[in-house]
Amino acid sequence: MICVRYWTVASVIAGLILLSPVLAFLAVLAAEVVIDGLMEAGMTGVSAIAIGVVGCMLVRRILRPETARQSGSTGVSEGLIAKKIGAAAVSTS
Repeated sequence: MICVRYWTVASVIAGLILLSPVLAFLAVLAAEVVIDGLMEAGMTGVSAIAIGVVGCMLVRRILRPETARQSGSTGVSEGLIAKKIGAAAVSTS
């Protein structure tokens, strides 16, 4: 008989796969409720979408790993950029 841990992990993964459409529907429904509430408060749809985009960017910035938050860190290796620039200069000449 296969380990119980395997069956537990497999069951959790299967449950998440089966519930993901339901969770996506609930997320869309919640977003629609928020947008409708903002529109009833007097905002236009474009303003509500812009507020959502700014909020999403702020949440992503807050949830970034600690190494990416260090000052001066752009998240891209400077050595990688130098290699790509050097490779582009060689291929064009």
